Amino acid sequence: MKEFELVITLLSDLSPGNGDSVAGLIDSEIANEYGLPIIPAKRLKGALQHVGKELVDWGLVEQRELDNLFGAAGQAESGPIQFFDATLYKIPRSFYMDEEKEESTSITEKSAKELVIEHYVPFVQRLLKEEAIHPNELLHLFSTVRARTAIDIETNTAKTQSLRTMRVVHRGLTFKSKIVLNTTNEEIERLLEMCVQGLRRLGLGSTRGLGEVACQIHRVDSSPSVWKVPLPETARDDEEIELLFRITLEQPVMIAGSQGLYHSCADWIPGGTLLGAFAGMYIADHGLGEKAHQDETFSRIFLRDGVAFGYAYPEIGGKRFAPCPAHWQREKNKNAAYVISQEKPQQNGKQEGIVLRSIGALAFLQEDDTLLLHEPEKEVRMHYSRPDNRGIGRPLGEEPREEENEKIYGRRGQFFQYTALRQGQSFIGSLRGKKQDIHALLTCIEKRNGKLRLGRSRTAEYGNVTMELLADSEASSLLMEKGQHSIGTAKPFAICLTTPMLLMDQAGRPDPDPAHFLTEVQGALKVKLKLEKQFLKQTILSGYNGKWRMPKPKQTALDAGTVLIVSVMDGTVDSDKLESRLWGANTGEGCGQLKVIAMESLQETKKMKVEWMQSPSSSRTQVDPTKAELAKIVIETLTNKIIKEREKKKHAIEGRDRAKQLLEQEPQLLEMGQTKLYQLYLHLTEKQVMRFLEEQENNEKFKKVIDVCENQSLSFIKAFFHTFKLEVRKAHG
Repeated sequence: MKEFELVITLLSDLSPGNGDSVAGLIDSEIANEYGLPIIPAKRLKGALQHVGKELVDWGLVEQRELDNLFGAAGQAESGPIQFFDATLYKIPRSFYMDEEKEESTSITEKSAKELVIEHYVPFVQRLLKEEAIHPNELLHLFSTVRARTAIDIETNTAKTQSLRTMRVVHRGLTFKSKIVLNTTNEEIERLLEMCVQGLRRLGLGSTRGLGEVACQIHRVDSSPSVWKVPLPETARDDEEIELLFRITLEQPVMIAGSQGLYHSCADWIPGGTLLGAFAGMYIADHGLGEKAHQDETFSRIFLRDGVAFGYAYPEIGGKRFAPCPAHWQREKNKNAAYVISQEKPQQNGKQEGIVLRSIGALAFLQEDDTLLLHEPEKEVRMHYSRPDNRGIGRPLGEEPREEENEKIYGRRGQFFQYTALRQGQSFIGSLRGKKQDIHALLTCIEKRNGKLRLGRSRTAEYGNVTMELLADSEASSLLMEKGQHSIGTAKPFAICLTTPMLLMDQAGRPDPDPAHFLTEVQGALKVKLKLEKQFLKQTILSGYNGKWRMPKPKQTALDAGTVLIVSVMDGTVDSDKLESRLWGANTGEGCGQLKVIAMESLQETKKMKVEWMQSPSSSRTQVDPTKAELAKIVIETLTNKIIKEREKKKHAIEGRDRAKQLLEQEPQLLEMGQTKLYQLYLHLTEKQVMRFLEEQENNEKFKKVIDVCENQSLSFIKAFFHTFKLEVRKAHG
């Protein structure tokens, strides 16, 4: 694996549009993060691939070489290259120095040409803790809004309703992106360098003076592997073990939700997603290729459920949230919930006159009976693919017009959006299996220093995560803090599914009947159970087979959140044994995990307080103190600049109001000419007022203006004269 840094310097204003807008203000907004402009990785990949296509047209490279670098549609595997968002790297002196106090600037400050953000992550973490800076202020510091219109050919005037505004990033800024190349092929590396050398334009409006850039790429030394495989030394190779792991999102992760890839994203990381990621790494490390299914170890781990890849659920403050059990229901429009024991409450969905609603969020129950609810943070990003005809700089849509020749246009391109889990969030999952199989999987992660890719669109902008193993003392509770270990005869308890459960009938067909599950439990634990109540939820399990490039068959299963309230008729149930294994089929993808919750009685209706938990804004990544100190210096400099900008805005408002007040008191001043106003403004800013007065015959009216502007800031004077000029122009008609 080779790692490169791509440095991009803006030679003109840049508009890396994100497809969004601000109603009534901005028609085209830029991509930004906490107010800091970014260049999305997909824009970089598309621009470099466009350069590569030009190189193919010129005969400098072959199409085969380009496909080997960027990948090609329809291939089973993606290309070896991975792009990261380009973030701020260097900020020129003009962005943070105050031109009004240039003369008093120290020699040290004058010699500093730019601010350098060497380490972006600690910079953002420190920035999020800075209460004095608002993201909008940063956005206004690094960008501005431009307005454009279209000309009517017949009248040579602006077309009606053609005014458009777009935000652009100021020229002079420098951005830096990381590029990872998973190949040792020198020709592919040379082609990447050629594409970077040929990249001259980025973003929107590249044919109208925007987006001119200068790019450089250089190799960097990858960090040495520090990821270890801490497996229990006392366990035998064939002994079953369970390891918990934490996954932290370094990039947004896109996993299709219930409404499909383009409209929704899952609230967690499914076991099937983890299984596919590990299978891909194992095949690559062992060179199995198309014959992976013939390898005994691969077949045992991935095809015969030898290792169970548990669902990874969000973690906040030592609490691991899971889908809310169906017998916990929330009171409508109030922060209260109830534990109900009846499958169907009284008429019209009411329990003792209270209207209850099911809870769709993830949940965690504290010991004080406070029900915490959480919804993972998500974001929507806009993208577009260009037509095959590269002379067209925008997508044309799916349906061709009657007069268009499809042979000329080819694929027309399209505009689309992705919903993804926001970066910075943490999820905890588990691996269950024999020690030797778990070791084989963790060896793949060790080679990549704890990095892996999850979800869709993993070559640019999405999917990069960090994995760390957890000790038993670091394990977070799932769904609730307390439980009951031993449940005796006639004691009711609730079995809550935390992941989907796939049950099979005697003929081996999917059948979401809880009786199959109870039969399996009774046979395994040697007890007799009675089903008292049930709160059933169903789902459809499917997926995609990467080898055959075909969708998996759809199977009906009990969904996470399903609750079965049962009583022990004979024997004793150990809840640890129930929770320590997965039940049903398809356990390799994490299906069949459950949580046991004791109940006082079958008539129990207990009230709980409801609170919402938000995802922490900062990453769990530990930051080097030296890096944090460097970030602090940059942020302090930007903070000082923003504070000065606030003062300028305040002075400008004072100047505007003072001009209107003076004209109300002295209406004869409206007789002043705009030329004289401009001359007086220049003499005030250049501090040559006395010379101006000596040149005037009647200087009384000018003195009144000078008295107002005396000892005022440049922002005050500018706003004062601008308002004065507009009022004079209005008075003269």
